[in-house]
Amino acid sequence: MATYTNINGVKLITTGDEAGTWGSSTNTNLEIIERAANGFAQIALTGTSYTLALSNQPSAAENGHYKAIEFTGTPGGTCTVTLAQNDHARVYLFLNSTDQTVTISQGSGSNVNIATSTGAIVLADGAGSGAAVKNLSITAAAFEGFTGVAADLNYAKDLRATGVTTTEFDILDDLTASTAELNLLDGVPGTLTTTEIGYLDGVSSAIQTQLDGKLSLSGGTVTGDVKFNDSVQLNFGTGTDAEIYHNGSHLYFDMNADDDIIFRDGNNSNATRFTFDTSSGNFTATGNITAYSDAALKSDITTIDNALEKVANMRGVFFNKDGERGTGVVAQEVQKVIPEAVFEGGEYLSVAYGNLVGVLVEAIKDLKTQVEELKNGASK
Repeated sequence: MATYTNINGVKLITTGDEAGTWGSSTNTNLEIIERAANGFAQIALTGTSYTLALSNQPSAAENGHYKAIEFTGTPGGTCTVTLAQNDHARVYLFLNSTDQTVTISQGSGSNVNIATSTGAIVLADGAGSGAAVKNLSITAAAFEGFTGVAADLNYAKDLRATGVTTTEFDILDDLTASTAELNLLDGVPGTLTTTEIGYLDGVSSAIQTQLDGKLSLSGGTVTGDVKFNDSVQLNFGTGTDAEIYHNGSHLYFDMNADDDIIFRDGNNSNATRFTFDTSSGNFTATGNITAYSDAALKSDITTIDNALEKVANMRGVFFNKDGERGTGVVAQEVQKVIPEAVFEGGEYLSVAYGNLVGVLVEAIKDLKTQVEELKNGASK
């Protein structure tokens, strides 16, 4: 019993089969082979769909056997040409001479759209219900503006052989770099990785221009504002001897080497004006330390009364603090008598010693009055 080939449906006559009639089958086979090898036909499309006939067991050569087909006619809209057998893998040469786009389809896979007055080399993969159609054409537009030689195309072929994808080739689309700029890549070490090249992604202007706009590590002039986010430290010294930062609520100066903070007069031979001893907390100034005391800044001014009694209720003390001997008062004791001179901030109380001057002035005046009264009494 005869069988048929899967692609073109050529009838394979078994030995002794079709005695006296095999000539008819042989002629059909030869016509099928001729069409598949070099056959050409014109097919007029009159609607938006057309089935290109190709039977599994053809009794005669069919339109689907032609190698090259020119579509003519006026389909009235995009015409879908369906290849009849979705399990037949074939290569076709199509020319669309209609006034509409022709879509070639074989299954639920991809299709090929052929614009009017355009040809295409089409591969139908014959994968069954999910069969796809692919366009193998290389159009003249792909080489439009190309001025290279065969060797240049060979470079592209070699790149493709190394695994470069069509997507990566597409990155070159709309490339505006000059030949000279591309030639800068010539001689790039073979160890250069795609990750390293990726660092250039997003560069929108000349890299050198951008680098020139950055402050050099060797120094320079900043012409705009410099902003540090919270808790970003500005470090000084090879061992981070000093740090300055803001934590969102406080500005900190951290001295990590027990160094002093010194303010100098650059216009006077760098003469020292203020010194902060960070290890002891002492502050030294070469001039006077003052606070605003103008009457214009004050209101509800009253004279301190019973000043001598207030002084009598305080005591002067000697004490040890931070390993050093000192003299002064105790904040908690002063707070009971003159709370205006004591401040609460942080972990410990502090005393504004200057604020005690007014009390001492009035206490001395009280003493003067008492002395004068005693003198006057003794003279009588």
